[in-house]
Amino acid sequence: MVRRERPLPGAVLTRVAKSHIRVGTFQFFAGRQDVDAIRRLADHVIDRHYPQAKESERPYLAMLEHVIDAQAKLVATWKLIGFIHGVMNTDNTSVSGETIDYGPCAFMDTYHPTTVYSSIDHQGRYAYANQAPIMHWNLAGLAQTLVPLMDDHSEKALGLAQEAINAFPEKFEAAYNAGAQKKLGLKTAQSGDADAFDEWAKRWRSRLAAERSIASQRQTQMREVNPAFIPRNHRVEEVIRAAEDHGDFAPFERLLAILSQPYRDQPQAHEYQRPPRPEEIVHATFCGT
Repeated sequence: MVRRERPLPGAVLTRVAKSHIRVGTFQFFAGRQDVDAIRRLADHVIDRHYPQAKESERPYLAMLEHVIDAQAKLVATWKLIGFIHGVMNTDNTSVSGETIDYGPCAFMDTYHPTTVYSSIDHQGRYAYANQAPIMHWNLAGLAQTLVPLMDDHSEKALGLAQEAINAFPEKFEAAYNAGAQKKLGLKTAQSGDADAFDEWAKRWRSRLAAERSIASQRQTQMREVNPAFIPRNHRVEEVIRAAEDHGDFAPFERLLAILSQPYRDQPQAHEYQRPPRPEEIVHATFCGT
């Protein structure tokens, strides 16, 4: 048993990732003003994740730019499937661009940009719509730790770091738009895409006709990026209750089997696509989940 808000049955969860180095790892050494440790950590990250940065005139700046690229794509992917991380502090931001640190995460059942599930996020800091700005903030924290490595002249180093960080919003938008384009079966991007739905829907059909894409190929592409099944919160709560209250793991095994193929139609599991009934809605999630 593990004591949280109340005693709960515990377990060991093993997370496998390319590495477990976070922005917070760099900040730990920066807080001690240990520049040598930051340099050795950055060298390790470059060797392990971004060896192409070695070819740059400024490898530590190049490393920062690679991390920014990876995180822009990651957060765009979250938003494209309605995922809310829930606790996006720098200790939960992997420099490899993987989603490995999350507890009170959830998928939206109904779209709303201010959606929050985390029971401890009372101000909506990590709401769905805030995820890109928060990642921007976190990456600025990483850049700050790397400034001493970028150039012997502090003002020049600070300018280089700031320029790299300023590019994040544009990189995020590019990644998000590219993903949305795939979800809609489009091959090209054009200015003014998708401003209002009714007008957008007309232009979407016109674009499909103009691009002359093959319907079967378009359908295959769209299926690869539009999940048929997500771990809906009420289903997760359902399997937790069965396991915790009754020792019954069969619902968990069934849900896991369905979610292992999220982009595939599974006629036998259509009830798992259903949104929650009013009495099933989960309003808060927890780190213990």
